Amino acid sequence: MIRSLGEPDAALVGHDLGGYLAWTAATMRPKLVRRLAVVSMPHPRRWRSAMLSDVRQTRAGSHIWGFQRPWIPERRLTADDGALVGELIREWSGPRLPEDEAVEAYRRAMCIPSTAHCSVEPYRWLVRSLARPDGIQFYRRMKRPVRVPTLHLHGSLDPVLRTRSAAGSGEYVEAPYRWRLFDGLGHFPHEEDPVAFSTELINWLKDPSPTADREPRPDGEPRHGSRGRCPVCRTRPDGHVAQPDGDGPDPFDAPLRDACPMSGQLPGA
Repeated sequence: MIRSLGEPDAALVGHDLGGYLAWTAATMRPKLVRRLAVVSMPHPRRWRSAMLSDVRQTRAGSHIWGFQRPWIPERRLTADDGALVGELIREWSGPRLPEDEAVEAYRRAMCIPSTAHCSVEPYRWLVRSLARPDGIQFYRRMKRPVRVPTLHLHGSLDPVLRTRSAAGSGEYVEAPYRWRLFDGLGHFPHEEDPVAFSTELINWLKDPSPTADREPRPDGEPRHGSRGRCPVCRTRPDGHVAQPDGDGPDPFDAPLRDACPMSGQLPGA
């Protein structure tokens, strides 16, 4: 599509499965991607690891397992003028629900012939390829680092892709990587708070030299990002998760406000 528009490259923005494809394009076709912005989707290797080893993420992504059935998902998605689409959007959102007009647009789009099948089929591949040669080869190739500036956006209340699953994706980025967690938003930050989302994205795109590096700490030590990955969170974002503490509540399931104990950086600073 980029080449068909007569452009040599582009800033690629993707949400959910579109984010999965955006990660893939930046890795497989780096010359076509100038910048990468991913919303509500961890790096493919992080997604695979979380789905296979994290019981909470496996439960949160139960819809993907349901999509493995033939034909039934397509019929459910298009029944009653796409009523299930509206239900899922509202269930997966935070307290600030998307506008009714936007929900209706998604419902109408799902009812376009073949749209439901094209929406579900990639999720079938995600699961069925896990143990197949093509999937194994794909995940091996995805070890290649992303070498373009990357903006990673996520809602703190996302019930489908947990913050713990998304955090750490910067491990696969060898370029300025910026993590932004939207407090109080769910799986659709671009629909739940379009102003905040658009402001974050546009400001990042306008920045001629986006960077994740921060000013030195008061003690003279460089902040998180300037010396590589944090030994605690294993990422290089601007804001990131805190280290779990004993048997207390999982900090990945709450808005992230604590500084990393190793880097001293505050989330979203």
